[in-house]
Parts: sequence; C-alpha cells; structure tokens
Amino acid sequence: MSASGPLENRSAIPLTIGFIAGAHGVRGEVKVRLHHPDSEALFTAEHILAHLRSGEERELRPERVRPQGKFLIVGFEGVTDRSRAEALKGSTLIVSSDALPSLDNDEFYLESIRGFQVLAEDQRSLGVIADFLVTNMNILVVQSDTEEHLIPILEDTIRSTSDGIVTVRVAEGLLD
Repeated sequence: MSASGPLENRSAIPLTIGFIAGAHGVRGEVKVRLHHPDSEALFTAEHILAHLRSGEERELRPERVRPQGKFLIVGFEGVTDRSRAEALKGSTLIVSSDALPSLDNDEFYLESIRGFQVLAEDQRSLGVIADFLVTNMNILVVQSDTEEHLIPILEDTIRSTSDGIVTVRVAEGLLD
C-alpha cells in the first residue's frame, strides 16, 4: 500500500497472511490460501505463527513451498503425515513484518494503521480502522460510535498517514 506521507511508526507488527485450507496428500503437506496472492511471505519467513482453531498457537517452519492454482502447497518442519496436517486446517497464519522484505519508503502494511483515526479529505471524521476485509480487493472497516463504513482501497484511496490519522478519498455517494 502506498501513501503520500511516511508512516511514523514502522516497528515490527504481526501480519495475518492467510490460512490453512486443508491437508494435501499423505506426507503432511497443507494447502495455504494467502490473503494477497503475490505475497512472498511463506518463501522468505523462517518462522510462521499459526493460530489453531482450538485457540492454541504453534510456531511453524516452512520447509517446502510450491504454487498450485489458487493455493500454495506447504510442508512444515515436523508435520510429516496427513493427520498432523489435518490438525492444522483452519489455522490463521501470521508473520512478523520484520521477517519480510523491506518496503519502499512510501509503502506500509495495512495492519500498521489498525486503530488509526480516519478523516475524509474534507476533514470529516469517519471513525477508526477496526478491521480489514480481504476479498478480490482490500477494504477498510471503519467504525464510529454509530456507524460502520466499508471503504474499498483503490489506487488513490489512502491520501496520507500521519500521527495516528489516515486521510482517505471516498467515492461520491459511498457514505450516504
């Protein structure tokens, strides 16, 4: 994501990159669906944190990663059979931003603006960034005391980020 101003707090943050859709084969591999299909996270991160359906967390180390259609087929260290792979189904995968390649100076991870106040270009307060929806496009979920706004993130949606405030360009009629 690009913005017109630098993001002031670039410390490492946990980034949800996708989820384990299910087991693949009999040797412990899993099918992973990434939120961003071009992400290199599983190819570059040495450690992945998995939030299992049971509520437990488990550290995983990718050993093998290969694309297959909309999924990546991943072999994790210590996951050597289908039953262990099936136990991971539904797990959310998280990496630390410092384990990923550096971003350009005007780029940032969406997760780094969670909780920021959102202003429209006319300086109208819309609420705070409560969440993100990841579909075929990213969407900001902005929550105020009385409303929830879903703002699609297009090329020029995020105009600037500064001091905990995100200024956005909103398509006419979107908030009415």
